[in-house]
Amino acid sequence: MSDPPGLKRDVRPDRRADVITGQIVVTGSLVPRRFGGGRKGELAAGRFLDSPKVTPEAILDIHVMRTAAAAQGRRIVAIQDTTEVNFSGRDRSRRGLGPGADGKAKGFFIHATVAVDADSEQLVGVLDAQIWTRPPAGRRKRRQACTVEEKETMRWITAMKQAHLRLLRAATKRIHITDREGDFYPLLARVPEGDDLVIRARHNRKMPAGGRLFDAADAWPDLGVSEIVVPPRGPGMGNADTVQQRGRFFGYKRQYLGFCRIYLEQDALNAFEDYMAHEEDMRRQLQDVQYSGRPLSEWKRRFVLSPDLQACRRNVIEYDYVRGNYADRWFYPAIAEAPTEVLDANRATTAQFLAGLELAVDPDLADREPAQRHRVCRDLSLAQVIENLIVPFRVTGAGDTSHLIGVMLQLSKALEDNGDERCTVYQVSPDFPRSRAIDANGKINELFQGATRLASGGYSYPGDSAFRDDDTVTVQIHTLKLRRDDAVVVENVPVIAIWVPRRLEVDWVAQHQHTQDD
Repeated sequence: MSDPPGLKRDVRPDRRADVITGQIVVTGSLVPRRFGGGRKGELAAGRFLDSPKVTPEAILDIHVMRTAAAAQGRRIVAIQDTTEVNFSGRDRSRRGLGPGADGKAKGFFIHATVAVDADSEQLVGVLDAQIWTRPPAGRRKRRQACTVEEKETMRWITAMKQAHLRLLRAATKRIHITDREGDFYPLLARVPEGDDLVIRARHNRKMPAGGRLFDAADAWPDLGVSEIVVPPRGPGMGNADTVQQRGRFFGYKRQYLGFCRIYLEQDALNAFEDYMAHEEDMRRQLQDVQYSGRPLSEWKRRFVLSPDLQACRRNVIEYDYVRGNYADRWFYPAIAEAPTEVLDANRATTAQFLAGLELAVDPDLADREPAQRHRVCRDLSLAQVIENLIVPFRVTGAGDTSHLIGVMLQLSKALEDNGDERCTVYQVSPDFPRSRAIDANGKINELFQGATRLASGGYSYPGDSAFRDDDTVTVQIHTLKLRRDDAVVVENVPVIAIWVPRRLEVDWVAQHQHTQDD
C-alpha cells in the first residue's frame, strides 16, 4: 500500500521494513538469521534495527498512517488488548526489561489496538501500540495513591483516544472494544463524542432503573452460544469451553449483532467440529433423561470427545473422569466380588440371555478338555446383545463402571453408523467352572487363561483372549469360583469380557458420580 499523498521523507527505511515484515510473515520466525535466510539477511536486519531513524515510534507511525488511509469511508471496530512478552530463563544478556505479570520473570508489555472493518470483517491495520516495562516492586507507588493518569489502566483510555483521533477524518463510524479490564469508570466517562464503546463487563454495577447489571442480564435474550477451544499455554491439551453471547440492544445498536463471531485456524476448526459432535451427543443424553422423568443425578456422565481436548478445567470438577478408547482390546471388570443382590441379578441376566442363543461347541475345540472347550454363537445383532446383556449387567467398581460405560458409548456410536452391526458371543468353559484368586478388594488377578505351549514351540491352546472375531465385537461370558487365601468365598460368579475391533475405535470420556448407585 502506498503512503498518503503529500508526505515527503526518506522512504528507504519503510521499504526495508516492508521487506523484513514480509520475511517474518513468510517464515513465521522472529529470529533474524531465520527470517533473513542466512547470515547476510541477519546482518541486513541488524543494520536496519541499529539505524537512528528506526524507532518503535517511527515504525508505528507509518503503519498508523497506512491504516488511516485504508479506513477511509469504512465503519471501523477498534479492538484493544494487552499482551506480555516474557523472557523467563532467557533474560541474562538482555537489558531494559522489567518484572513480568508474575513479578519474577523479566519482560515487557504491549497494549495494541487494531482496526477491523465492521462490514467485511477484514483486518485493516494497527492503530496504536503502547510499550512499557514495570519498575521493580520496591519503586512503585501505592495504587491507591496514584491518579488514573499514573496507573497502567490509563492505557485503555490512551488507546481509545488515539484510535478516535487517527480515524476521525477517515472512518464513518468508530466502535471501541475492550476486555473486562477496560470496565472502569474513567474510561466510560471519556468515550469520545460520536463513538461507541463495547466492553466485556467486569463489575456488577447498579442499573439506572434499579437492580444490578448481572441480574438484569439474565433476562436479556440470548444472541447465540459458541463452542470454542481454549488452547493450552505450552504443550498439552486444550479445554473444551463455552462462550455465551447475551446482550440487550437499544435501537440502532442492534447492528452489533454481527460482531458475535469467532475465527478459528484449521486445527482449531477440526477440534471445534469434534467438540460439536460431543455436544450433540450430550444433548441427546440429557433429553433422554428429561423425557424419562428421571432425576438428573441418575445421569451417568459419558460422552465422545476428541483426544486433543479435556472435558473441562480440572479445578472445576468434583470427581475425576476417565478417558478411553478400546481398539483391538478387551474390556472386563476388574472387581468380580460384589454384594449378593448384584450377583443374583447378573446370574439371572446371563442365564436368560444364554437361554435365547443357539450355542454350539467351537469345532476347533471339540476334542479339548472341558476347561478349554467353549461354545459360540455368531452373527448376532449387536443391538440385541447390548440391550439384553451388556446394559443390564451390573458392575460395582467405580473404574469398571466408567470403562463399561465408555465401551457402551463406543458400541452405541457403532450402531449409529450401522444399525445392523453384528456380534459374536462365547460361553467360556461352560462344563468346567473356572477358579480365580481375588485380593482384599475383590479384584481378579487375571480373568483369561493363558496360552499352553508345545515342546515343539507352537501352542496347544492359544489362550482365552484369542477367542474372538478380529473384525467383529465379541463378548465372552465366564462363570467363576472366587477364592481368597486359598478358600472359596463365592461360586457361580458371571463375568463378561468385551472385544472391540479397531474399526470401531472412538475416544470417549466418562465420569463416575459417587452418589450414584451402580
